[in-house]
Amino acid sequence: MKLESHQTAASGSSLKEEKINTEWKGILAIMVYIVVPVVGLILMWLLERWSKRAKIIFTVVVLMFYVISIPIGRSLVTETRESFEQLEKKEFEIETKMGEVGTAAEIIYDEEGSYSHVNCDHSYLASPCSYLDENTGATPIIHSSLNKYCSYIKLPAGHYFCLEGKKGRSKARYTTIYPEEPGYCDGITFICP
Repeated sequence: MKLESHQTAASGSSLKEEKINTEWKGILAIMVYIVVPVVGLILMWLLERWSKRAKIIFTVVVLMFYVISIPIGRSLVTETRESFEQLEKKEFEIETKMGEVGTAAEIIYDEEGSYSHVNCDHSYLASPCSYLDENTGATPIIHSSLNKYCSYIKLPAGHYFCLEGKKGRSKARYTTIYPEEPGYCDGITFICP
């Protein structure tokens, strides 16, 4: 009698262990499905615990998800790439026109011996300044003195394109620092950050 109760208890505990193992296998299949969907789907089909109906429904839902999400993903990637290319093109146009501002400033310095007339009202600067205003909604900020000038504009991506000139030599640079901060291109100093 003792032997029978011991065998019944042993078989009961092995049933519990088998149930726990089966539950963990189901959880494992779902976790693997999340990380590696194809492997998770295969594991799901190999587990006997799930009914055939549940396996078919789950497989159909997963396949529909991928059939729908792949074209959407491709579309989003294409749109992102196109908008990035448009942003690059716009920034290139702005930088080119700002280069014209720098060239005009140096021509003015060569002709007049100073940068004091370097502004968007000057005939050499009217064209690039008006182009920038019409196409970006922002006129370049220009500060000038006898021997120095600086000019900057905010680019669509959020950083700045800045020019500085001193005694007939100009430099250009990109910066994320607002150029109008004291000590930079503020009309007192003429340095790009």
